[in-house]
Amino acid sequence: MNAFEKGNSPFEPTDVLTTIDNPYNPKDEFTKWYQWDTQNGYNTSEYVGRLADYDEDDDDETLRYKYELAMLFILEQNEDLYRIV
Repeated sequence: MNAFEKGNSPFEPTDVLTTIDNPYNPKDEFTKWYQWDTQNGYNTSEYVGRLADYDEDDDDETLRYKYELAMLFILEQNEDLYRIV
């Protein structure tokens, strides 16, 4: 994984992960996006959550950092399946 320092992210603050074939934008139509994602067996939110290993004591900056690390890993391992919106 290409690690990056906290505060030096390759992502924009509004970037989110989705599969390349999901017709819904998770930013605008999250409920439809999530339903389509889970019905098609991707379970992207859960996948990110497992990799991010969030802790209840994480502050907002740490939560975002963990999310971005998870997105980076997923994109590197599944470049033909996921994209950023």
